[in-house]
Amino acid sequence: MPPRTDRVHPSTRRGQHTADGRPAGEFRIVGLFTSTVYSRSVRSIPYLRRKEAAVLARAGFAAQSHSGKALANVLDGYPRDELFQIDEDTLFQFALAILQLEERPRVRVLARRDRFDRGRACKEVLCRRRAGL
Repeated sequence: MPPRTDRVHPSTRRGQHTADGRPAGEFRIVGLFTSTVYSRSVRSIPYLRRKEAAVLARAGFAAQSHSGKALANVLDGYPRDELFQIDEDTLFQFALAILQLEERPRVRVLARRDRFDRGRACKEVLCRRRAGL
């Protein structure tokens, strides 16, 4: 999970790998995202595509079913910054909660703890019919 951080990240150097060739450390994306990250489909960004595939597979909906397409739409409309930071388990729970709002419209607040316990990320979800939009 690429978290936001205020730490300076040293550049990768030779020798920062385990004996079997795997990188030693963690995966970080340093810098700002380009505007295309916010406008492209989740399926066109490899890191997010893998997260989306994991959530869709775990949900068990057929890809071409109404529920499968609706869940894919929920994930495609999810805020990009949040998609990069949220873990797959929490994303699965939140995506299904948002999907259920179509059946039973109401206001919902979805909150998760920051991975490094620096705060909370909250997402308020309003159903269009309920909010009068």
